[in-house]
Amino acid sequence: MKPPSSPPSAPGTSSQAPQTADRREARAVDLESVLALDRPPPRWHMLPAFSGVLLLHAALLYGINLTDDMLQAASGEDQPVYVELVNAPPQPPVIPEPTAPPPPPPEPEPEPEPEPEPVVAEPPPAPEPAPVYEVPKPKPKPKPKLKPKPKPKPKEPPPPKPAPEPPPAEPAPANLPPGPPTPPVQGEPNAPAGATPQQGSGTPGPVGPPPVLGSSQITYIRQPKPVYPAFSKRAGETGKVMLRVLVDVNGRPKEVKLEKSSGSDRLDKAAIDAARNALLSPHKENGKPREAYVLMPIVFELEN
Repeated sequence: MKPPSSPPSAPGTSSQAPQTADRREARAVDLESVLALDRPPPRWHMLPAFSGVLLLHAALLYGINLTDDMLQAASGEDQPVYVELVNAPPQPPVIPEPTAPPPPPPEPEPEPEPEPEPVVAEPPPAPEPAPVYEVPKPKPKPKPKLKPKPKPKPKEPPPPKPAPEPPPAEPAPANLPPGPPTPPVQGEPNAPAGATPQQGSGTPGPVGPPPVLGSSQITYIRQPKPVYPAFSKRAGETGKVMLRVLVDVNGRPKEVKLEKSSGSDRLDKAAIDAARNALLSPHKENGKPREAYVLMPIVFELEN
């Protein structure tokens, strides 16, 4: 079957466009004839194939549209982009979050208090014992043994001369002080009464115990200076201490004994210490120094 001839082209038109249209019409006529002649019965099993063909055509159309967009973008035509400037709302000032203070350091565990030591009550101080002054007993001096003297040969006594008459005694004036006491005379031991001591050559008799002198019969070279105890001053203790001091031949106290207490042990001890530091003129008998006991009073008085 021959396709219909195409109508003559109008003057002034190109020959390419009618040819293309003729070709399309010829193809459509051929297709219709083929379909009309060889039309098979409907086959439902071909439906998936048609669906695939439709999908393929849709993909081709989408590809054509996409190709047009790409060609338009490649052509360099800039499409206007509309931008609307909108003022951003003012943001509230950012307030810094208050930082939490650092946690305080853990308190150190208190050390356990040491257990107090048991208080031991001190015993009360024992009262000071009263000083005991021992009075040394004077050692008895051994008596020298006397050798028996040879008996002198009796001589004939010369005739006695007549004694001259003594002059009359003058009356003693009244109100005269008594004379000094005569020193003791050293005689032989166990001499009979009325016997006169022998003078001249010979061994002197034994020396007796030291004499006791009163306070008016002594001369101080260095007087005792007692120290008043501070406690006795605060307590108002006063008194007089009488001491019995044995003074040697050099005038130094050899022994100090308490003759009479003042009533205070502190005052008695202070008086004894002062007497030991004293210095006296030694007692002399017949021009020779001799030991003697001296009664030494020491008085403690408080001033106003």
